Amino acid sequence: MSFKDLDIKDSYRSDEYKDLGEQFISKVLEHSLIYKRAVGFFSSSSLIKISKGISYLTRNPDAHIHLVVSPILYEDDVKAIIKGYKNRKSVIENALMRELKDVPDEFDAERLNFLCHLIEDDILDIKVADTMNEHDQDDYGMFHEKIGLFYDNEGNSIAFTGSLNESDNAYSKNFESIQVFKSWEEQKRVSIIENDFEKLWLNKTNSLDVYDFPEAVKKELFKYKKNVFHKDIDDYIKREKQKKALKNTLPSYNCKFDLYQYQKDAINRWAKQNFKGLFNMGTGTGKTITALTASVKLLERLEYKMATIIVCPYTHLVEQWVQEENNFNIDFIVGYSSPKYKNYLTKLRQTIQDFNDGVTPYFYFITTNASYKLDKIQDVLKEIRGNTLFIADECHNFGSEGLRKNLNENFQYRIGLSATIDRHRDEEGTDAIYKYFGNTCINYGLKEAISNEVLTRYYYYPIVVSLNEEEQDKYIDLTNSISKCTYRVGDKVKLTKQGEMYALERARIIAAANNKLTKLKEVIQEYVNDYNMLIYCGTGKIKEENGTEEKQIDEVCSILGNELGMKIARYTSRETTEERRIIAERYKNGNDLQALVAIKCLDEGVNIPSIKTAFILASSTNPREYIQRRGRVLRKFKGKKYSYIYDFVTLPFELEDVYRYDSAYIDKFKTLAKNEIERIKEFSSLSENEHDSDILINEMNEVFELDKFEKVDDFEKIIWEDLDD
Repeated sequence: MSFKDLDIKDSYRSDEYKDLGEQFISKVLEHSLIYKRAVGFFSSSSLIKISKGISYLTRNPDAHIHLVVSPILYEDDVKAIIKGYKNRKSVIENALMRELKDVPDEFDAERLNFLCHLIEDDILDIKVADTMNEHDQDDYGMFHEKIGLFYDNEGNSIAFTGSLNESDNAYSKNFESIQVFKSWEEQKRVSIIENDFEKLWLNKTNSLDVYDFPEAVKKELFKYKKNVFHKDIDDYIKREKQKKALKNTLPSYNCKFDLYQYQKDAINRWAKQNFKGLFNMGTGTGKTITALTASVKLLERLEYKMATIIVCPYTHLVEQWVQEENNFNIDFIVGYSSPKYKNYLTKLRQTIQDFNDGVTPYFYFITTNASYKLDKIQDVLKEIRGNTLFIADECHNFGSEGLRKNLNENFQYRIGLSATIDRHRDEEGTDAIYKYFGNTCINYGLKEAISNEVLTRYYYYPIVVSLNEEEQDKYIDLTNSISKCTYRVGDKVKLTKQGEMYALERARIIAAANNKLTKLKEVIQEYVNDYNMLIYCGTGKIKEENGTEEKQIDEVCSILGNELGMKIARYTSRETTEERRIIAERYKNGNDLQALVAIKCLDEGVNIPSIKTAFILASSTNPREYIQRRGRVLRKFKGKKYSYIYDFVTLPFELEDVYRYDSAYIDKFKTLAKNEIERIKEFSSLSENEHDSDILINEMNEVFELDKFEKVDDFEKIIWEDLDD
């Protein structure tokens, strides 16, 4: 193809042509035999730019490139030249060498290597042009001409002149313009430019000194020369950049922080257990980071051929995992009921099909517990053929009957994550978790995390609250009702559905005891001007004097917001994910919201590390719940040296009033007292003021005679146990 077959414009201007290099220079070079160019300023970037497009030209053994460059002189350079003509060329050599120092990346270095070989093969010839006015610094000019000539193998030529320099800025960023002349249309204009370039090349241009490229500069340039070069330099770099881009899209561990040694040890043990295992890690110790790192390491081991399924209890937890995608270069398929992800099932189905066909080597799918157990999700996931890693966040949930039936045995690689793996009072569910996920890879609890300064140290203050007479009576009535709703399965005692309802109602009496509001109002007085607080409410209702019932959280919000004038916000499952995100951001700012008032929404996975002081009204008897709630408060945060936990302990009466009650009545509340003591012991055991709770614990043991309580059989224990609040 000759130049005549090309669509060459008479002029190119940046308002119409955004990249003059691609749209004109490279286009013509592809069909050229000879290229002559006066480039203006010399630099490594100008050489790199010149290399683009000439690989096509150099395939012809008769190809040749003539290049005239000009040094970039600084004020100090000019001063040195003015001192004496004899120093001029050495100064210029230094200026030329200076421009070869910085090469952006390995691809640009490869282009310079290409040019070195062209010089060595006498295909590329470079000369230097400099003005001859060396007498006056103020009048010292520069060679700034920009012309170019192309010749094809049929004798046609194209000339151009204008503002275009050889640089990325000139080609695609600056506003440039050039005029183009074609020999078959404007031979005279082309001849003029040819003559100008010839005079320039032969050093016959007035006021200019044109000489061969200095050997010292050539030597500096040849530092980029390798033994091998790629004649198809443009295609080669394109291919290599595509490979690099592909590599960069692969999941990898790109976190800006290092794993702790305990996280590395957990991953190594998991690998030794054939990539199955449980990560028993306290709240705030980096379960998500550990699991994603483990997944990437396994993915690399399997040569990036693996499906990864991640299941979380709540949508906000899913979003927290997704927030880590930049650290790991993971593009999650997110699947739960939300307008944001309305087409996720179609995408998942197609991805699995592509995975099975080998088109898509790997993928990550993340969903909620509720969505995971849906038949439509299960049906799609059962179609997976190949390596599959299953990650269950807060995996204790998979011990429930509703979830454990969906533990897919075809998922050969498994990670279970939880701060409390063992299910409270559910041996069957706990056994199912261990059977599926395997042995524990790490036990890194709050004690280790606090000791290693992964979590903050804290102070613990139990606040005793008594039931009023109406609550006492109701508690006993419900206990009597529960005792009539039991049945045996083997050696175990279970509750009927009605019994469970009674037990739940009784648990709520404890969690929402009326007197907790009075105590909260007293205790929080010294914090009314503080920030970074959390008030953790139960799910029960408070009975007002007029007989109406209000939710505890509503009453708490009224006391804090209306009566005490504090700046608070509710943080519950009733707020949307986006609303909770906005609330969390406002809270983290540290000068907008003083306190969050929450229910169970904060139990699992919410990361608000700035929480410093917690008031826990929900008297849970479930170790998993209260251990997680404590961990939620202990996350590290700038300027946070200690955390403070106020735990509202519910007893049937004030301990000093024990003389008012006979032993039979006191016995009715032994299990309640025992459960509260267990929580006090757990909370205080790791606190800075551990022994401050000893007096209360001893007094409770004495009043309720709990040293004798251990002799009570399992049947009686079951009757008196509370369900989770």
